[in-house]
Amino acid sequence: MTTCLRPRLVVSLLVTTVLLAMRWFFSSPAAVASFLSDPLMGLSDSPILPIICALLALLARELLGERAPRLFAEASWMPALVIASMVLVATPFHFTSGILFGTVFIAASAACSLCSNRDASDLLATADGVRGIFFISGMAALIYQVAWQKKLISLLGADGQAVTVIVAVFLGGLGVGALIGDKLAPSLGTRRGIAVFCAIELVAGVFGAASMFWLDWIGSLAARSFSPAVLIAASVAAIGLPTVLMGITLPILVEALKGRSTGLKENVAKLYALNALGSAVASLLAATMLFQFVGLIGATWIAATLNALTAYLVFIAARNWVGLVPEHADKPHVPSPEAVRELNLPWQHAALLAGLTGFVTIGQEVILLRMMAWSSGGAPWTFGLGVGTFLLGLGYGSLRIARLPTAGLLAEGCQVWLGTALAALLMPALAALLGGMSTPAAGTFLLAATLGVIGFLGGSSLPLISGQIRPDSTGNSHFGAVYSVNILGSVVGAILTGYILFDVLTTAQCVAMSATFSLLTGGTFVWFARGRQRIPLFRCAVLTGMVMCALPLHGWLYRQWREWLFQGTFNVLPFSDTMETHAGIIAVQPDERGAVVVGGGAYDGRFNVDPLHDSNLILRPYTVMALLPEPARVLQIGLASGSWAKVMLSFPTVREFRSVEINSGYLRIIADNKEVSDILADRRASYTIADGRKWLLANDQKWDVIVINNTFHWREGATFLNSHEFMELARSRLVPGGILFLNTTGSHAISATALKEFPEVYQISNGIAAVNGRLPAPDAVTLGKRLAKSSLFARHGLDEAMSIQWISQRLPVVLDRQRYAECEILTDDAMATEWGKRACLPVP
Repeated sequence: MTTCLRPRLVVSLLVTTVLLAMRWFFSSPAAVASFLSDPLMGLSDSPILPIICALLALLARELLGERAPRLFAEASWMPALVIASMVLVATPFHFTSGILFGTVFIAASAACSLCSNRDASDLLATADGVRGIFFISGMAALIYQVAWQKKLISLLGADGQAVTVIVAVFLGGLGVGALIGDKLAPSLGTRRGIAVFCAIELVAGVFGAASMFWLDWIGSLAARSFSPAVLIAASVAAIGLPTVLMGITLPILVEALKGRSTGLKENVAKLYALNALGSAVASLLAATMLFQFVGLIGATWIAATLNALTAYLVFIAARNWVGLVPEHADKPHVPSPEAVRELNLPWQHAALLAGLTGFVTIGQEVILLRMMAWSSGGAPWTFGLGVGTFLLGLGYGSLRIARLPTAGLLAEGCQVWLGTALAALLMPALAALLGGMSTPAAGTFLLAATLGVIGFLGGSSLPLISGQIRPDSTGNSHFGAVYSVNILGSVVGAILTGYILFDVLTTAQCVAMSATFSLLTGGTFVWFARGRQRIPLFRCAVLTGMVMCALPLHGWLYRQWREWLFQGTFNVLPFSDTMETHAGIIAVQPDERGAVVVGGGAYDGRFNVDPLHDSNLILRPYTVMALLPEPARVLQIGLASGSWAKVMLSFPTVREFRSVEINSGYLRIIADNKEVSDILADRRASYTIADGRKWLLANDQKWDVIVINNTFHWREGATFLNSHEFMELARSRLVPGGILFLNTTGSHAISATALKEFPEVYQISNGIAAVNGRLPAPDAVTLGKRLAKSSLFARHGLDEAMSIQWISQRLPVVLDRQRYAECEILTDDAMATEWGKRACLPVP
C-alpha cells in the first residue's frame, strides 16, 4: 500500500471508530455501563469487534483502489465516506455494524467513481463490465429468494409440502425464463439484448419494491387451504413473473456478449461465476446483518435498489457501447474448424448432462444444509452461510473453467465428479469428527466448507458442459435450453431429496446415495468423452477406488454423527431412538432425570410429568390449566415429547384436546415411550400433522387454552409463533377469558409483544400466560384445589393440601406493563429475536 493512501485510511478508521462508539452508546446504554464497569466481561457488547471488521473493510477498499484505480478513483473516497457514515448513523448498533459500514463504503466508492469518471464508466462498455454488472444482479436475486421464501412460509405454512412447492416454483420460474430467453436471445443481438436486460432489471425492481405487500394479498387468499393445487397456484401468482424474468437474463447476456468473447465456455463461465459470486456475497451479508437491520421489507427494498443500480449501469454500458468497440465486434463469433472439432456434444446431450449435474448437486446441497441445521441447532444464519459458501465455490470454480482449454473438458468433468463423490462422502464425516473433538460450531463451519468444495467441483459443471456444446446447423448453441434443463434437474433433486428420500432413508444413507450418483455422473462424462478426449486413467482409477472403498464404510463413518454434532464430545451415550422425516431429525437421549428429546439439533423437552421431580419445568402446563376453573377445549401447537399433552389431558374437565405438530416423527417416539404413549389412545385427543400457524388460521374454532410449546426464540422460524401478527391471530381463536401460553425462553421481547396485544399477562417460570380479558388474582388455595383434580397429581401422592403447598411456591406473577413500554415488539417482518437484534431490557 503506497504512502499517500495511509492518511486516508487513518482518517476513515478514526471517523468509523467515533461513529461506532456513538451508536453503541445511544443504542445500548446498559451495555455501555456494563462494559465500563467490567471491560473484559462486556467485551462481546463493545464496539471493538465492529471496529476490527470496519478496519478490514477499509483495508480491502484501499487494496481494491490499487488494483483497479479507474473503478476506485481517489475523488470517490470522501463522498463514499460520507454516505457510509450516514448509513451507520441511521442504523442501530450491532456486532456486524463494521461490515455494514465497509460494504457501503466500498459500494459507494465504486458508484461515485462511475458517476464522475469517464474512464471508469467506459469500463462498463466492455464484456467484462457487463459481467461485473451481473454480479449486482445476482445479489438482488438471492435477497429476493430468501425474503420471498420466508414470507411465503409465514403465509402458506412451514410444512414440507408448502416449502417444496415454494422452492419448486422459484426454480421452475427460472427454468421457464431460461427457455424463453433461449428463443428470444438470437433475435435481439447485442445492444437490444442489453436493453432488454436493462428493462427486466427495472421491472424486477418495481415488483420487488412492492413484493411483500403483493405476497401478503396472495397469501391471504390461499392461507386457509391445504390443497397442493391452491399452494401451487398461490406460489405461481406470488413469484412466478419475477422468477421467469430472472431466468431470461442469463441466456440473453450470453447471446449479447457472444461477439465479445473467444467462445461460449468463457462467456458462460464468467457470467455464471460473477452472478454466483454476487449471490454468495448477498447470502453471507443476509446471514450476518441484512435481516437484523432492516427486516424482510427493508431487504426487498435494498434488492430493488440493486435492480435499479443494475439498470442504470447497463444503460451507461449500452450508451458507450458503439463508441468503444468496432462495429464488426457485434457480429456473431464464428469458431474455426479446429475449434468446432473440439466441441463434442449436441445441445440435446449437453442438456441431459446438465440436468443430471443439477440434480445431483442440489441433492448434495440439501443434505449438507440439513446436517448444518442439526449441528447449529437451527440457527437462522445456517442457511445463509451454507448457500453463501456453496455459491462462492461455484463462482470460483466457474472462473477456473473459463481458463481451461476447450479440448479435454469432458475428461476434466470426469475428474471433477469423482472428486465431488469423495468430498461428499468423507468431508461430512470429518465435520462430525471435528465437532466431536471440539464444538458443534466447528463441525458446522467444516460442513459449510464442504458445500464450498462441492460448489467448486460439481457445482460449476454448467460452464464446463457449455464449453462442449456443438452448435446446430444454424449456428445456435441453445444454451438457454441447456440451462433450463439444468434448473429442471435441480428442481427434481430438491423435491426428491428433501421431500421423499428423507422420509425413507437416513441422512447417512442419503450421503452414500449422493456419492454414488456423483460416481455415476463421473462415469457419464467418461461415456461422452470416449474416443474423443484422453481420459487420465490413473487419476480417475485412484479416485474411483477411494470412493468404492469408502462407500461400504459409510455406516461406520456416520455411526454417531448426530451425537457428536449435538454434544461436541465423543464421551456421550448413543441416542436411544432416532426418527428422520422430511420435516427434520428427532432423537432421544438417555438421561436419569428423564430421557431428553432433541429436535433439529436443539433441546426439545423431556419425558417427564412428575411435578415433584421437575426436570423439564413441567410446572408450566400444570399452572396454565389451573388458572381456569374448568378448561374444556385445549389446543396445543408443538407436541414434542408428549409430556405437556399428558399433563393437560390429566385434568377431568378437558373434553376436547387437539395437538398440531409439523413433524410426524414425534408421534413415533411418543408411541415408543411407556410414560406418555397412552395419550395416543385417549379418545378426547386428536393429532394433526401440519404447520401450527396455518392450521390456526384455517380453523376458526374457539379454545379455552392455546398452548404454544415452541422452541428457543433464536432458532430459524421461531418468530412466526412469537410475533404480534401471530398473537393477534391466536387471541381471535380464544374464548373471552381464554389463555394463550408461550415459551419466552429468556426473550423479554416476547413478553413485551404479548403485553401490546393482551389485557393481562402472567409470568410462569420461563413462559407467559396471556389472558384474553382478566382473571381473578390467582391464590394458592384456589389453584391448589384445581391442581389436586389432576390425575397425575393424585398418582404422585399430592392431595389437596400438598397441592396448595406446591403451587404456593410457584405462583404466577402479573407482568407490569410499564416495565416493557420501551421494548420493540416482534413482527413477522422484523424477526428481531430470531436474527439476534438487541434484546429488550425491562425497566427495573
